[in-house]
Amino acid sequence: MRMEERKVETEKNIVVFEVGGETFGADIWHVQEIILPVKVVPIPKSHPYLEGVAEIRGEVLPVIDAAKALGFGEGSGSGGEDRFMIANVLGQKVIFHVDRVLSILPCPEEETAGTDELTASLEGLVTGTLKRDEGIILLLDLEKLVGQIKQQG
Repeated sequence: MRMEERKVETEKNIVVFEVGGETFGADIWHVQEIILPVKVVPIPKSHPYLEGVAEIRGEVLPVIDAAKALGFGEGSGSGGEDRFMIANVLGQKVIFHVDRVLSILPCPEEETAGTDELTASLEGLVTGTLKRDEGIILLLDLEKLVGQIKQQG
């Protein structure tokens, strides 16, 4: 008796957010919650992408300035709609400070396009694109971003 192989459809969801006027998406699997920003305490001589640390419900978590990490220069949080995305990445809880969170969307694999050498950007942090009516969403690899920050110390 031969068993049929079944392809299990797994649809990834992404959280869509803005940084520096551009639209990014990240696998929602990493994101635990999205909150209003709280006070950030700067850490002298820390990594340039690290905004500092913030206390969230008794935990002190590193805050990554997404605008600086993605090469936009100026820090996140100038528009009044900024948010903290608390994520678990590479076994560590971190906060990504973004300009605005837009939505949570399904990200069917057949609708995504990978990047090639010519369109790859941000040192491989953008792993693909998702085209929507409202524009192109750049798919961001949060693990690679946190890994680079850890590596550069």
